[in-house]
Amino acid sequence: MQDKYDQLDNRLSSSSYMQDCDTEWDLREELGKIIDQMKMELQKSSEELEVQKKTQEQTERRKEQESNKNDEQDDATWDAAGTGGDIMKQHKVSEEEHPQKSFFKNTPHSDIQGIIRRSTLKSPLELMQHLNLENFYPNKLTTESVLSVGSPKKKKSKSNVAFSYLEKLLMLNYRVRFVIEENENQNCTLSTKTRGKWNSGILDEVSDASRNYGATCKAFAKGIPQSVSEKKIFYQNDPLDEFLSEKNDSNNSQENEKIHPMDVQMAVFHCTDSFLRQYMVTKLSYCQYALPLLVPSPTSTDIDLPLWTFQQIKKTWKPAGAPSISLPVCQIKAPMVFFCRLGSVSTSKSQLLNSVINPKHDTFFHRNSPGSSRSRQFMEGLVEIAWYCPAGNTDDLFNEFIAFCNLHGDAVDHKKQTAFFTEQATVNIILMENVKPRDKDRKLLEKLYSSSKPFICVISDVQKGPLKIMPGLNVKIGLNGRNSNELNNDVTDAIKTCLQKCNFSPTFSLEESLALAKCFGFRVDEDLVDYQEGKTEALEIMKLLEGEDISQIKNKFLPCQGKLWHEWARKNKELHRLCGKMERTNSTLAEMDKIRKTQRMSNLTFMKSFVKNLQSNRKTQTQEFVQWIRYFIDNKFSYQVSQVHQKYNSKWLEVQKLKNTQGKSEELKDLLKQLEEVSEELDMVTLGLEHIFREMGQIYEAWATVPDEMGVDISAYPAVVADLLIYGHPLELMDGDAAHVPLIWIKSVLDKVTERLGDQRVFVLSVLGLQSSGKSTMLNALFGLQFAVSAGRCTRGAFMQLIRVKDEDKEELKFDYLLVVDTEGLQSLELSGKSTFSHDNELATFVIGLANMTLINIFGENPAEIQDILLIVIQAILRMNKLHLNPRCMFVHQNISDIKALEKNMEGKIHLQEKLDQITVSVGKTEGRDVKCFSDVIKFNIQTDVHYFAQLWEGNPPMAPPNPRYSENAESLKQAILEAAVQQKALRFSELKVRIEDLWTAVLNEDFMFSFRSSLDMAFYWKQSAL
Repeated sequence: MQDKYDQLDNRLSSSSYMQDCDTEWDLREELGKIIDQMKMELQKSSEELEVQKKTQEQTERRKEQESNKNDEQDDATWDAAGTGGDIMKQHKVSEEEHPQKSFFKNTPHSDIQGIIRRSTLKSPLELMQHLNLENFYPNKLTTESVLSVGSPKKKKSKSNVAFSYLEKLLMLNYRVRFVIEENENQNCTLSTKTRGKWNSGILDEVSDASRNYGATCKAFAKGIPQSVSEKKIFYQNDPLDEFLSEKNDSNNSQENEKIHPMDVQMAVFHCTDSFLRQYMVTKLSYCQYALPLLVPSPTSTDIDLPLWTFQQIKKTWKPAGAPSISLPVCQIKAPMVFFCRLGSVSTSKSQLLNSVINPKHDTFFHRNSPGSSRSRQFMEGLVEIAWYCPAGNTDDLFNEFIAFCNLHGDAVDHKKQTAFFTEQATVNIILMENVKPRDKDRKLLEKLYSSSKPFICVISDVQKGPLKIMPGLNVKIGLNGRNSNELNNDVTDAIKTCLQKCNFSPTFSLEESLALAKCFGFRVDEDLVDYQEGKTEALEIMKLLEGEDISQIKNKFLPCQGKLWHEWARKNKELHRLCGKMERTNSTLAEMDKIRKTQRMSNLTFMKSFVKNLQSNRKTQTQEFVQWIRYFIDNKFSYQVSQVHQKYNSKWLEVQKLKNTQGKSEELKDLLKQLEEVSEELDMVTLGLEHIFREMGQIYEAWATVPDEMGVDISAYPAVVADLLIYGHPLELMDGDAAHVPLIWIKSVLDKVTERLGDQRVFVLSVLGLQSSGKSTMLNALFGLQFAVSAGRCTRGAFMQLIRVKDEDKEELKFDYLLVVDTEGLQSLELSGKSTFSHDNELATFVIGLANMTLINIFGENPAEIQDILLIVIQAILRMNKLHLNPRCMFVHQNISDIKALEKNMEGKIHLQEKLDQITVSVGKTEGRDVKCFSDVIKFNIQTDVHYFAQLWEGNPPMAPPNPRYSENAESLKQAILEAAVQQKALRFSELKVRIEDLWTAVLNEDFMFSFRSSLDMAFYWKQSAL
């Protein structure tokens, strides 16, 4: 048994320990058998143990001289172990000849605890137990259980490390992999307390016992406990030897063993259901981390290819001298570089790969990453993928989009994965320790060497030399004498050269690799019945759109929105502002009825098919259908939208250039007309899932005017959408194209939500700010949501999403649900050719008046960009005094450096307070109201309600990860929001419905275009306030 411990100790002390698990697992199996024998011995009765002890004492003196003679032989045994010899074959010595080798029989249980390390022999399922995930395996952890709001006062428990990991990941904190210690030094470690009857694991002190084996044998021959004997024999009279020894004593012999960060990630991955797993992988991609591509099962020999998890991920890149490209990663066919290793290597393969892809960020976790540990349960055989996205700059590492795949573990031990990727790779790269490969390595090396594909071999003990391309595009790189920077540069240059030689041949696509994956016996998640049902239904819907002109699809299949709905919304505003003009009122009502009648005559074939697939009895099938239809629609329209968007941006730049040069008014007028036409074209080719749900709302409202004639299928629309809202899907509250709230539709949906959940308490949080100022991104980071994020054409109108409060925190927070309202950016680029003044003011007044709390998002420190909007909002709220609105706001300054914010913190706050008070007093005088400060209209505390956010990216996109400081700022803001929410009275769902109706009606009655007498008056006001 000691021989086996000696072998393992040699492995544990090796610098390449984590890279060679083949021998280690063999030793583990043998050690497992030994531990089982130990268990049996420890369970013997105390009487039997006493007999053995007496027998040993009787023979101890006689054996003492023999044991001294055997010291030299035992030292030779350790030397053999150090060279990897087969100790069991070299020394077949019986326990009778060496009773000290059976010391575990007589060693007290507490001493064995001090020797055995708990975590190294843990099974994956035992690890899940320690992460409190055993009840969620497999695939039982849902999005609903994770996306929830909890108390801001509760401290994170170390036993919830897996859930803390998810929370941090969903908040886009890429340090989630490295954060092992929680708040107040609560660490995420495995307990070394005994579980059951024995303390399972490998030796904690095996290295010390083995290195001093001879003396240890003497000590045990004399019956001296090891922990005492070592010190007395070796270090009693020489403190310097003790100080310089390899032994590293600890006050706690049962020191905790850290969980490997990647074990936490993969344990969570194995426990999540399909939707949360997709969510999780999307966030990993956002953090610029490698993604699991081939995943071995922890409980069987199966290997999974989770293609479904990649469906929501898009990559954007800009090739040199070409326009930018944005595509779903599943559809991208690109060159692929495959990294693997043979045997144990001293150089970290993953760390080398990071230096090739992104030297400033650990895309792949490696042995030198913070928090890394020796033990890991889920990484063997795992293949991860990452992509390099060029930015079109001169300092790009590569000029083309490239996929990089990384196999964890020895390539020959994972033949399926190796064969699968070497066959599809454009370039294969192998790391190995020496030029004399093992016999089992030769077959793979010969195959790659003779292949027509480029092959790069990195060898540790080969002397460095100039980079040479050998016949057959084979490259050998020696590490001996080469520093890390030279190695990184040479490997990068070798990859570039090889890719150029084969013309950057695009050999790998996730979708196209499915057929080959099935041939290798990999399980593809999309082949499962649940996935296939949703996918098949979505494809049937997409067939209805085949062969149609994209610019005409919305007019043909979604006719109730567009011109009809826009015209009805315009007339509805006129109706509210006619001020008792009876004749015009009747005429307008007749025209509105006519529009509704036209909507009722629309062809509903497409919508009936769509809604039918939302009415499945299984919630998961409905959600899968929604995910698939979103994926297919985005893919069908994304290219057209991109092309028209580029045309719009180009035309908009022409307009701005002409304005700056004070060009001719006729020329400018012509350009503005062209801009308007391109904007309309952009509206026509833009189609998303929100437009289909908008059509459902318009169909329902059209038939609601004649309820007796409404069919059962249409009457079910609100219930269908209410279920989706409860599941966590956003719902359009205000149509951004028509700038209107469909009141009948929204009220009916909320009625159904109330039926299903009860009349629960809801706290409404909204966000307001200029276009592309990062509003949606901030909400996503705050609550782990997935509001659409893009530059340019962003959120249109307002969308609301429900987040439940954890049951145990409802009493403390005093509300049951958080309703988050994301809004369209003010001063929208797409509306620059139209009148945006009234639209922005209506939107701002509505979302501030509706919410318990509004986040006013400002890009930079100067609030001047939003002051004119606030002026109108203040005036509108003062006029709506009958509604008894009591809104509150927080200001969030984005893209502020922490140092600068701290230096100017108080000065900036005082300036902001003065500005807001000036606006309020001036508006109050205009309206004849006695208000003295901004807080008299909108609650605002200058000390607690101003927050500063660091810049979003840590570097330059597209390869930059999100800034961890941004996530930390979001966490602080989230705590402030929840603390403020406790002090306010939440609305019931029934009250929210009434608030929406009353507020929107009041907004319709206000003519925002003329609320402030004129643009000249406004300009004069700002001039006066600036003096």
